[in-house]
Amino acid sequence: MNPEDINTIYTLVLAVLAFAAAGICFKGYKICRIALALIGFAAGYTQLQNILEFFHIEIGEGIFPLLQVAAGLICAGLAWSAVRTGIFIAAYHIVRKEISPVLVALIAEHVEIPDWCWPLFSVAAGVAIALIIARLTAKSEKVIIMGLTAAAGGFAVISLFRQLIPMLPTDTSFMDTIPGYVWYLAKAALSVAGFMVQSKEKK
Repeated sequence: MNPEDINTIYTLVLAVLAFAAAGICFKGYKICRIALALIGFAAGYTQLQNILEFFHIEIGEGIFPLLQVAAGLICAGLAWSAVRTGIFIAAYHIVRKEISPVLVALIAEHVEIPDWCWPLFSVAAGVAIALIIARLTAKSEKVIIMGLTAAAGGFAVISLFRQLIPMLPTDTSFMDTIPGYVWYLAKAALSVAGFMVQSKEKK
């Protein structure tokens, strides 16, 4: 398979993933279990490396992709089988991937803390916030599911968009001039839009 074919397949995969993420963002509550399962798969697949690094576990490159898929399938199954578990996994994934890095960067500007503490803080923050959100599910399940799916989908759409644009046969040098905070604001805005759309629909 030549490089052009690989790039074409990769572009199509990104486009499909972006479409799925948009569906989660704007229709998350209607497809609750499917949405949580997809987020669960993404969480297991992407967070495995962080977990291995956290526990200083080294895995061979050949088997690592298989472990990622296995972790994704396990988390997807857990999220599908129990909504509250799915909510915990989704909340942890969002906090660990999108919020913790921002908090770490902000705190690091004002407080000198050893580098080895940051992974502990990131994981602890993710678990603590995810537990709080999961506990609140009993009183506000619909609102929490809409918020989590809108956020997970909205953030994923923008992230995938940033990967997809450079693959297109056009000049994309302008992408490098856009500040990071603009992309973060775009993620937040799309997440809010997704939540608003979901809140106006009936299941």
